[in-house]
Amino acid sequence: MLQTFDKKGTSIMSSIVRFLLLSVLVVLVINAIGCGKKEVEPVDEVYFGNALQLKPKWLPTLLDPSKSCYELWLVKFDFTVDEDSNAIRIVEDEVSLGKFYWNTTAYEFYSLGSQPISDIFSVPGGRNVYDFNVVMITVEPLTDDCVRSNNGLIFYEITDPILPIHGQFNMFDRAAYDVVLEYEAPVNTEVNSIHASFMLRTYSDDGNPDSNSLTGLWFHGETYRVSRLVIDQALYMPMIQPNANFVYEGWVFVEDSFPCPLSTGKFRNPNVQDWDNSHGGTDWYPNVPGEDFINDPPPGFTFPVSLVGNGKVFITFEPYPDPEPDKMFPFILFDRLLPVNEPSYDNEIEMGSRYNTLPQFDAVVLTL
Repeated sequence: MLQTFDKKGTSIMSSIVRFLLLSVLVVLVINAIGCGKKEVEPVDEVYFGNALQLKPKWLPTLLDPSKSCYELWLVKFDFTVDEDSNAIRIVEDEVSLGKFYWNTTAYEFYSLGSQPISDIFSVPGGRNVYDFNVVMITVEPLTDDCVRSNNGLIFYEITDPILPIHGQFNMFDRAAYDVVLEYEAPVNTEVNSIHASFMLRTYSDDGNPDSNSLTGLWFHGETYRVSRLVIDQALYMPMIQPNANFVYEGWVFVEDSFPCPLSTGKFRNPNVQDWDNSHGGTDWYPNVPGEDFINDPPPGFTFPVSLVGNGKVFITFEPYPDPEPDKMFPFILFDRLLPVNEPSYDNEIEMGSRYNTLPQFDAVVLTL
């Protein structure tokens, strides 16, 4: 039997065929055009800023007539390794944004001429902040030597253009920044649980330690071993590298006896004798930081003196070389009140840590 189609059916089929052919043609054209195009590679966004707005936090006051000041820096560090696979830090570039004094009570910056200045520090030559990878505040002498001291106490690594920048004092992760401190965690001690203690004890009083038993202060503890007291470690804190421009220093102040805080000695290694035992006697000293205040008092002091009463003990960070060796620098790591009554012979006095309130800053990158 022959099949037949009416005109209407034939017209419908023709339309379908034309539509299919047109669709195939469109697809072929699109593919041809697409093959002729090149993919656009993404372009990294370039960030630019030529000034920093600085907002300190817990930054101690430094004002005239201090012989030290603060200085703001941008530094570009690079890193390589030597033939023994030791990491080496290389300073590729650095620029100072200026020296300044700071009053934490008024929360205001001052020039070295004691005039109020802005909290915005311009980058010389309009250079780009993001060409550097570290923002750093250092403590510097007043002389304009254009040399950055190796004492970047407060810093921030610029890794991404995220605002605000937050820099802080860091005792435990410094190798990438200024190689100032090197920390070895004491046995059975967490890295961040630094602590310090002291005892009032006189050792060097010409073989007669009981005659002035409370005129010495030593940073050690004691434990009983085989029915006798043995000196123990009391300072659990970083060892400062020899190339650093900061050292530790112990201080003691008695309100009724001292006109100002008196140094117990500077040190880098917290577990050996400090650098000065000039006020003691001729007998034995323990191999820890501390001092007997028996002989050769500085002007304004009278020795021997009792270290019991209204007063305080400190451990600070001090610039080295120290432009003001007789003055306590305000970077305080530990402090503790002196006992107001005579302590027992074996009483170890724990100090309070100020690590969490050491200087910090926020900084905002600006384009002027």
